[in-house]
Amino acid sequence: QGFWAGDETYDVEIRFHRDVAQLVREREPQERLTEMPDGGLLLRRTVRNEDEIYYELLRYGHWAEVVRPQALRDKLKAEAEKIVKMYA
Repeated sequence: QGFWAGDETYDVEIRFHRDVAQLVREREPQERLTEMPDGGLLLRRTVRNEDEIYYELLRYGHWAEVVRPQALRDKLKAEAEKIVKMYA
């Protein structure tokens, strides 16, 4: 099962800014990616645990936006608010 094992799977959609699109292309299989008109990418992926993608997304900062699921959006928003508060 591995480190990221979980009882459920989650379908996630992440929109990546064009400035990190090439990096994402190098890390994700092409069949998971949709090219966006603005040069960005939409990633569709199934994960076994939300933490599997959560920690990956933190490294992208504002260049990645969770489209779904809402729970993952909310979790990243809460983390961003903590970061803003820490640096305020």
